[in-house]
Amino acid sequence: MGTAIAADPVVAEIIRNGLVAAAKQIELAIIRTSVSPILYDAHDFACGVFDEQARLLGQDGGVPGFLGTLGPAIETSVAQSGGIEALRPGDAILSTDAYSIGSHAQDATIVVPAFVDDTLIGFAAVKGHITDIGQRETLQAVDSNDIWQEGTIYPGVKVFRAGERDEDLWRIIVANSRMPNELAADLNAFLGSARVGVRALERLVRRYGLDGFRAGVDRIFDHGEQMTRAALERIPDGRYVADTVIEGADGATAEPFEVVVEISGSDIIVDYRAAPAQQGLPFNAPVGFTTATTRAFVLALVGGADAANEGYMRPIVLRTEPGTMLHPLAPAPVALYFGALDPPEALYRALAAVLPEAIPGSVGGGTQWLIAYGMGEDGAFWGGGLNFIGGQGAAPTHDGSGPMLGIAGGGVRSVSVEIFESRTPFVVEEFALAADSSGPGRFRGAPGINYRIRARQMAFATLIVDGTTHPPGRGINGGGDGRPNEVRMIAPDGTSTSYQKVGALPMPAGSVVRMRSGGGGGWGDPAQRDPAAVRADIEAGVQTEDEARRLYPQAF
Repeated sequence: MGTAIAADPVVAEIIRNGLVAAAKQIELAIIRTSVSPILYDAHDFACGVFDEQARLLGQDGGVPGFLGTLGPAIETSVAQSGGIEALRPGDAILSTDAYSIGSHAQDATIVVPAFVDDTLIGFAAVKGHITDIGQRETLQAVDSNDIWQEGTIYPGVKVFRAGERDEDLWRIIVANSRMPNELAADLNAFLGSARVGVRALERLVRRYGLDGFRAGVDRIFDHGEQMTRAALERIPDGRYVADTVIEGADGATAEPFEVVVEISGSDIIVDYRAAPAQQGLPFNAPVGFTTATTRAFVLALVGGADAANEGYMRPIVLRTEPGTMLHPLAPAPVALYFGALDPPEALYRALAAVLPEAIPGSVGGGTQWLIAYGMGEDGAFWGGGLNFIGGQGAAPTHDGSGPMLGIAGGGVRSVSVEIFESRTPFVVEEFALAADSSGPGRFRGAPGINYRIRARQMAFATLIVDGTTHPPGRGINGGGDGRPNEVRMIAPDGTSTSYQKVGALPMPAGSVVRMRSGGGGGWGDPAQRDPAAVRADIEAGVQTEDEARRLYPQAF
């Protein structure tokens, strides 16, 4: 296995970079081999390598909001498939159990163990959105009332045993999808990519010996913990509170509550126990997702260029109440769990007064989708999606720089218009920055986006939009909110209907989806905005002169 090497700082840094590179290799393999645009184009996945205790060594991929969900998913999947003692080289485990993987069943998770000289040394894991696994509505459930309606549940099942695929199980998996070819191809991409990570992890252990590798990992974890604690120590001790909301089915069913943040030295506690009781609709977020998104927001405060590992997360403690929307109990539905993104972001608003130079305004978008589908003349389903992005929040030193997703989904990209149009009978007629959509402030948020999307032939659509009543692009330190999100379907006869979440919406040829995504929140008092910046915004079309005169009279 090689000669053990003491974990001096240089060796530990080489190991750390090797682990980050292993995660990156998995990511690139998924992008190169998957067939669904939500994976290779939007990057709606996460992947990483872990030690034998399922502690995160290095993670990559598009979804920071999955940070920390893969470790528990490994532990549960391994236990469900027979435990550590039942693992063999060449095994691969699949889980779509929402309460194990920390998000909805469509975020299929593959776990592959790594061995050196018959000793378990760790795991590679991949978690990514699978187009269809037999959920109630085609491609995405929106009104499920239990987890069995949200997709076929595979509770930590071995699809490969000692290198041999279980063909009976594989046929069951593929049969339970409306788009079996895409499902099979994407799962194969996950399996192959995870094996890339396993080989990279095994090479590192062989190079430094198991004892040397573990010593290096301990040093890496300790350094990560020190980085987080050093950042937290700069925050004054205290108890900080902010309001938040989970909008649910629509603005009328919003669930407001308070998030409490406690800072004591280098420790942080984020308390979600005031969250409302879990619902019989799919807006509950598994506690794994609540944990992961909170970690993502805290580590964004820590900053630095290092990739996250288990050590960074040691000082972060969550308090949740089982049976609530942020810690639901099975079989509560969770298909639209990603609507619960404002609660972890509320910790920024809670800390804004004591960290005025560090907290930005919020992003105006969330996880908003138009998902289109239908059936061809050959009886095969087709489908594709376009995710809507919002304006970036203003920073303490500059305007929001452009449209993006929020911090928890910051690595996810908008699906390319060209790809969406090539896979669906829709044409995107407008995709433009929207004037007068930014949150005002000393520094303004970035504008939202205006979309206009027309159906060229009969199709069906699923629309998922949050932040229609409560603007997600909240201002900070006196800055104003950006505009809320809004989506409407305009029928060929001109009839216009507003939606928040709807599935199986018929869209005859000539129907139009008009989406107005939210603008980013502003930072600071609008009265302090530089008049020259106001005039530049008018010239650039970011703001009309009438609105600028109303918001920034000092510029005229």
